Amino acid sequence: MNLKQKLTYMLIGCLFTLAGFVVSNLFNATTQAQDKKKTVFDKIVCKELEIVNDKKKTVAVLYSSIIGGGSLIIYNHEGNRSAQLIADEFIGGVLKIHNTDGDLCTYLNQGRLSIHNAASLGSSLIGGHGMLEIRNKDGKELVIISPIDGRPNDGLINIYNHKGEWRSFSAD
Repeated sequence: MNLKQKLTYMLIGCLFTLAGFVVSNLFNATTQAQDKKKTVFDKIVCKELEIVNDKKKTVAVLYSSIIGGGSLIIYNHEGNRSAQLIADEFIGGVLKIHNTDGDLCTYLNQGRLSIHNAASLGSSLIGGHGMLEIRNKDGKELVIISPIDGRPNDGLINIYNHKGEWRSFSAD
């Protein structure tokens, strides 16, 4: 095949391509990636959904965890974690609230409310009875109010000093 034949076949191929482009544009409406009309989907299936603001900063993430639950994380305008809602088969439902720096402040799960380095209210890890703990800014216990182990109808108050020594008071 000589050069003239090769150029003729290339020209015919280009004309077919151009004809396909023109015909497709004549019979199809113009599509836009972002339209001002809102599109409603019946169902979206994915493992993770990240929502960003106009500055492309993440403001929320919704994802499925490896251990079989889901999680929603909300970030503040600085990109620090503000709140997290978790659900999975091991710890049940959890709500975490963070301060503006992203540090954990409040933790709520399965009947226990914990305010970081301040107080806890809920059921104890041992025995499952109700209790109230008050801590100083360093997280050291100052006061614990709970039932006496083995005697659920009798109350106990433990008060701690700066050395970590404690004194108990009960109804007895």
